[in-house]
Amino acid sequence: MTAALTLTMEDRKALAIQQAEAQYQELRRKWLSERTPEQLALIAANEAKPRSLTRAPSIEKERTSVVIRSQCPYTGLKLWRW
Repeated sequence: MTAALTLTMEDRKALAIQQAEAQYQELRRKWLSERTPEQLALIAANEAKPRSLTRAPSIEKERTSVVIRSQCPYTGLKLWRW
């Protein structure tokens, strides 16, 4: 039997996550090595920006908002849902 067959499901998940993280880090290193110093400065500035602690609006909420605004194009007009 191979070693892969003797691993538990949790071990396989951990191994897959470890391999995915290693692949991500390698791709990130390669991508960053291709950037110019100006681009790297912009990336660093973006990373330093404060982030909201609340969750960002979901796509569904944004789509709902767009639908409501398209149904009520006039300012001050509200759509009442019964």
